[in-house]
Amino acid sequence: MRSVGKRIFGIFAGSCFLVMLAATGASAQMLQSTDRAFVGVSFGSQTKARTFTATGSQPLYDETVTFDSSVGIGSSSIIDVSGGVRVWSNFAIGLGFAKYSDTSTGTVSASIPDPLFFDAPHSVSATVANLKHEESQVSVSAYWLQPMTDKIDLAFFAGPTFFGVKQGLATGITVASGTSTIASVTQTQVDESTVGLHAGLDVRYLVTNNVGAGAFVRFTSGSVDAAAVTGGKIDVGGLQYGAGLRFRF
Repeated sequence: MRSVGKRIFGIFAGSCFLVMLAATGASAQMLQSTDRAFVGVSFGSQTKARTFTATGSQPLYDETVTFDSSVGIGSSSIIDVSGGVRVWSNFAIGLGFAKYSDTSTGTVSASIPDPLFFDAPHSVSATVANLKHEESQVSVSAYWLQPMTDKIDLAFFAGPTFFGVKQGLATGITVASGTSTIASVTQTQVDESTVGLHAGLDVRYLVTNNVGAGAFVRFTSGSVDAAAVTGGKIDVGGLQYGAGLRFRF
C-alpha cells in the first residue's frame, strides 16, 4: 500500500507541475482567475473501441474441445461531474467523476469432437447477449485556470484517475450430451480496479457572472489485470469529450 501511495502522489505532483508549466509559459501579463470554486456537469462520449478475447479447452469423447470468444465495446455516452477550488493564483485542485457503460453481444467459436468418429471435429458457434462493460472513473486534477476575456475561460488539467471496471465475458461452454453442439455458454464477470492518468482542456463561456456553458476534451488511460482475458489485461479509458453547464462561485 505504501508503494501505491507513493506512485499516486508522484503522478499527482508531476501532473501539477506539467499543468503549471504548460499554462504559465505564454505571457507575463496573464489575466487572473477570479473563481473561488467551480463545478461542471457534462454529457458526452467515450470514443475508444476495443475487443476482448478469451480462449479455453476441455476434454470430451477422449479428445479435446477448444473454443475462443470475443466481445467488443464501442463509443458510448458518458456523464461527467467535476469541480474544484482555486488555491493560489490561477492554480486549482479538483475532483471529477465519469461513468461509461456499453452492452454488447459476444461470439463463441468452438471445435467440438464428433461423438462417434475420431479426429472429425465440428466447427460450431454461438452468440451471448448482454455482456456489459462498465467503467467508473474518479479523477484527481491539478488545474490551471486561464481567463481569455471577461466571458471566456480555459482550464488545463491533468492528474491520476482511479478506474473501477466491470466486464462480462464468455469463458466456457457446455456441450449437449452425445452431440457436437453447444448447449450453453459460461459467463464470467471481471470486477477490478486500477490507477491510470488523464489530461484535458475545458472551455467555459459565462452567460451570467456565475453560470455558463462549456465543453471539454480529455484523454484517460489505464489497464486492469484480468486472467480470463487473452493477454491478461483489459485496457480502459480513451478519448472523451462532452458539453454542459458550468457554475462558478
